[in-house]
Amino acid sequence: MKYNFDEIANRKNTNSVKYDEFDSELPMWVADMDFRVAPAIESAIKKQLEILAIGYSLIPDEFFNSFANFYKKHYGTTFSKNEMVYVSGVVASIDATLKRIGNKGDNVVVLAPIYHTFYHCIENNNKKVLPSNFLVNDGKYQIDFLDLEKKLSSKESSILLLCNPHNPIGKIFSKEELLKISKLADKYGVFVISDEIHGLLASPNTKYIPYSNVSVNDNYMVCLSNSKAFNIAGLQSAIAVIPNEEKRKLLQDAFYEDDIGEPNFFAVSANIAALNESEKWLAELNEYIYENKKVFFEKVNEIPRLKVYWGDATYMMWVEYQNDINSREFVKKLNEEEGLLVSPGIQFGESGEHHFRINLATSRKNVLKAIQKLKHFMEGK
Repeated sequence: MKYNFDEIANRKNTNSVKYDEFDSELPMWVADMDFRVAPAIESAIKKQLEILAIGYSLIPDEFFNSFANFYKKHYGTTFSKNEMVYVSGVVASIDATLKRIGNKGDNVVVLAPIYHTFYHCIENNNKKVLPSNFLVNDGKYQIDFLDLEKKLSSKESSILLLCNPHNPIGKIFSKEELLKISKLADKYGVFVISDEIHGLLASPNTKYIPYSNVSVNDNYMVCLSNSKAFNIAGLQSAIAVIPNEEKRKLLQDAFYEDDIGEPNFFAVSANIAALNESEKWLAELNEYIYENKKVFFEKVNEIPRLKVYWGDATYMMWVEYQNDINSREFVKKLNEEEGLLVSPGIQFGESGEHHFRINLATSRKNVLKAIQKLKHFMEGK
């Protein structure tokens, strides 16, 4: 490999959320990576810094074209520059959209367990979370389409908030699954928000399918960002693809009204460098993460009372444990006794209880250390 992912950044005492918010020897919780950014991104940021005047920035066509060209080349998308709107983050765009689509008290349907911040966004905008829980068959998570249709058919359901690929379980939805979802949303007039922030993170020889590739109508918004795959979350940059002209105008105005429609000084050049110059880096990153996940999956599934669910997307893994204590207490004790910090499953909804999510976007050495800590902890319980 050209790039050395065994060497990670020293993030301790740098005001890092992951490393400095909690006292932990081995923090593997929040979803960012310990790897240094791709060389092209580093060069782009350094070049911007040479200006030595950090002011307001425009968004050039090249920024939008980099997204359009990359997704067309790798995923066969056909969205145009006119359909894309800059926004300072995926969560920010979702929050602004929840304010403007539907009415107060409406249901927002989610496939649970799901990314915990979605719950806060929904509730903070005076809407109700309506979960459709996954089924687990033969150790794999599957959509319960009967239940999903029941939830979408409710007169109070106005939005489906989709995580594609899925966080925390790492599931890549098939074309058939996404088409079923789209047809159900169309049948009941439900607006779909598809968060695709983890789309570029997938096992070698696998790809996620953008919702826009299968949707039967234009009643949706797809959220794209390089923050996870290229480790630039601190640059607060994303785009929303909104094909319906009326809704695009509504939401573009909303993004400016909420002050989330302008880039920071480094965001534009870093994103262009990521998509136009860092494909090889991304490919090797995905290979390295895949090997981390394989080692973790094989070794941890050998530990009594732990079960790891395989997911081809994201750098997280979803783990079920057999123990009487709840997931918050489990995570607390794991950190106190072993110095390993992970995310409690209950954060992702009630169906996530007795699970935890672990972030494997770190060195192989740290992954092996985490496995030993889990083994020692479970042997003592």
